[in-house]
Amino acid sequence: MSALPPYALTPPTFRFRALVALAERLPLGGDRELVLATFVTARVLWDWSVLSESTDASQARSAGTRHWVQSLTLPPQSRIVFQQLIDAMTRSDRPGVIAAWERTLSLAARAMNGAARPDLKALAGRLATGSAT
Repeated sequence: MSALPPYALTPPTFRFRALVALAERLPLGGDRELVLATFVTARVLWDWSVLSESTDASQARSAGTRHWVQSLTLPPQSRIVFQQLIDAMTRSDRPGVIAAWERTLSLAARAMNGAARPDLKALAGRLATGSAT
């Protein structure tokens, strides 16, 4: 028998919680922008890896993410790395996405704390194995 009453909803899963906690503690600009960009692209990438990679919804989310990342105050090199990741998702290029995500992790490593790294590495592993669970 379930511990939840029959009318209760299961609690939603909030992925990359440690990234959000890190972003809220960082001062405005700089590393905070980098962490927020990593968080948003990780969320979109997670869904991209779960859903059919070439769906219209996936294409629309990638386009929306591209515009959002362009609005951030990121250094030019960081912006290029995020744009390469988003472009690879838009093309449904799994090897390109994996390579771009590894570059994103290398770029974001300076701003990450120990709690945020495991979730991001798990996403990298999920992409490498093609797991959809």
